[in-house]
Amino acid sequence: MLVPTARFIFVVGLSIARVVEGVFTRVRVECERVKESRKVPERKIPTFHDETATICITCSIHDIIGIGLRKFHGSYFTDHSHTLLSPNPNFITGNAILSAMEQFWSGSATNENKGMVDNLHRCGIITSRKVAEVMEDVDRALFVPNGVQPYIDSPMAIGYNATISAPHMHATCLQLLEKNLQTGMHALDVGSGTGYLTACFALMVGPQGRAIGVEHIPELVSFSIENVKKSAAAQLLKDGSLSVHVGDGRQGWPEFAPYDAIHVGAAASEIPQPLIDQLKPGGRMVIPVGNIFQDLKVVDKNSDGSISIRTETSVRYVPLTSREAQLRG
Repeated sequence: MLVPTARFIFVVGLSIARVVEGVFTRVRVECERVKESRKVPERKIPTFHDETATICITCSIHDIIGIGLRKFHGSYFTDHSHTLLSPNPNFITGNAILSAMEQFWSGSATNENKGMVDNLHRCGIITSRKVAEVMEDVDRALFVPNGVQPYIDSPMAIGYNATISAPHMHATCLQLLEKNLQTGMHALDVGSGTGYLTACFALMVGPQGRAIGVEHIPELVSFSIENVKKSAAAQLLKDGSLSVHVGDGRQGWPEFAPYDAIHVGAAASEIPQPLIDQLKPGGRMVIPVGNIFQDLKVVDKNSDGSISIRTETSVRYVPLTSREAQLRG
């Protein structure tokens, strides 16, 4: 039996102390910033019995614990979902290190699609009327496997070592891309999975636009098409303005390029050049980048063809890889 050395115990204890220090330091700073720099409308403090506000509780728990973890790793990430501790509605908790805890806290939060959207709006994650309307129209329950709770704010396994993102991640990406999802525009969804976000894109760009999903697992493509047929986007699939294809999403889908909006639903080690090439001047791509530590990048192509990239938040996605590598896990 191995006996921990005094040095090991000291290092572990010091690490825990740093996490705790990070939690309380950041909480104190954030509370002071709320008090001094911004007047926040009075709002009800949710309790665990207040099912309409459970997602807000989840955000707060993630903020407190996540801050400590980020302090432990030596830097603060740019976060993305509204909490009671911060006036910044930019704190992401979604496809996250702590998703299991999120599922626990939000399991009873919502029992219908509109309730899920209302909670995301109440927590400051959805701020756009158009995004709220589209997420209400596209019922998430149609795009998850049978036997799972569709409306909890957590990513879910969909088979083939793939996942469907948490609702707040979908909302965040729709918010980031909203200006590039206007009527008549072209949108590309890379790693389209069960087809949820592709359907949302299709409703936003309308029958005059194009919404393209690319997924390299043929079974998921078939599944997504059947899902869309049952959804509010069914007519757009029938008319051909929405389509889902089997292919390597890292290569994009040149047939309908250039795209005003590109969403990538898996983390790339670096941004694939074909996707940059297929982005229209004035267009925007949202893509998670990284391996162990990942950031959600917002890539804008300027009118002169130059590229601007900024980090929106830290995230955790499955890797963007080949079909064979994904199936191997």
